[in-house]
Amino acid sequence: MDAILGNMGEGLVILNKANEVEFMNPAAKALYGENLGVRCAEMFYGRLKLCTNCDHPCPPAECPVGELVAGRRKIYQYETTDQYGRRLEITMVPTASETGEGLVVVLMRDITQEAKLKRQVQLSDKLATMGKMATGIAHEINNPLGIIINRIECIECETPNQNIPGNLLNDLNTIKTHASRISRITKSLLTGSRDSAMTMKMLEVNAIIKDALELERARLQKSEVLLTTELSEDLPPVIGDKDKLETVILNLLNNAIEAVPPAGAAISIITRRVTLDGNSGVEIVVADNGTGVLPKDLDKIFEPFFTTKPAKKGTGLGLFLSYGIVKEHKGEITVASNNGAGMVFLITLPGHEVSERNEVEKWTVK
Repeated sequence: MDAILGNMGEGLVILNKANEVEFMNPAAKALYGENLGVRCAEMFYGRLKLCTNCDHPCPPAECPVGELVAGRRKIYQYETTDQYGRRLEITMVPTASETGEGLVVVLMRDITQEAKLKRQVQLSDKLATMGKMATGIAHEINNPLGIIINRIECIECETPNQNIPGNLLNDLNTIKTHASRISRITKSLLTGSRDSAMTMKMLEVNAIIKDALELERARLQKSEVLLTTELSEDLPPVIGDKDKLETVILNLLNNAIEAVPPAGAAISIITRRVTLDGNSGVEIVVADNGTGVLPKDLDKIFEPFFTTKPAKKGTGLGLFLSYGIVKEHKGEITVASNNGAGMVFLITLPGHEVSERNEVEKWTVK
């Protein structure tokens, strides 16, 4: 039996009716270390109190250990995220010791990578679906919107000669504001569409970042953001669409500017050469000291229309579209957040070495 438990790939823990760990196999110890005598709430979630006495992240509404030991349930199966950010598939069943004491066997399987791949597939499916919708819908919506906005601007130009009442002008301005917002959303959908045109060229990542910073210079200065950059000089060039990659950097910058505090705001951008599957690559880090997001929302950060911004402040499309653009460039984008301590976005892109530096199209700051 010891050999079987020792060779198990999944972690196995036995709990007593007081929720204390009485046994851990090697796989469980590899995940959590030696935790005999520790309550499950502390081992899984870092909480000193029992789950029933705190705001616990364990999915079942009632304590599974108590329900299983009392015989009210035969099995529990659920997924949860532990204190280290691992996604676990949990199976709990009752058993008994040689003396008849009620015990609970907990079988845990680390499905973090599976969950990550599943989310990526789901996002890719959504991107494909929205891409098909966007090309058809955007033109149908943008054409009449353009006419509406144009007519409002014409009326505004004629205002001095028409004695239009102030309340009517306010109404026209409101209509124009919302029409412009709809237009921006449809254009964002087109930007993220896989059917939208892409101009693929050899690019310098640092030059793209400098262009984006130049576009945001006035806003950064107005917000009194302390911006630090650490751009490596030995980056390999990447093959990509300059406008789309610049859109990704702008989206991350805009989110960071809106998230940082009024006083002591700080944003940093770092680039460095990395190795990806044995080949040269580029890593881009965009970090801020804003409020971050709650752990429960981190998995939704790249979902379409998900936003933590106040009403009317965001469409919830920026990060979703950025995710799609990075994927189009055969790259990866990930995020980490400490609630109250900011966000860190990490982008990796495959590099393409060239023998002559003049073969790389360098984009200069305007």
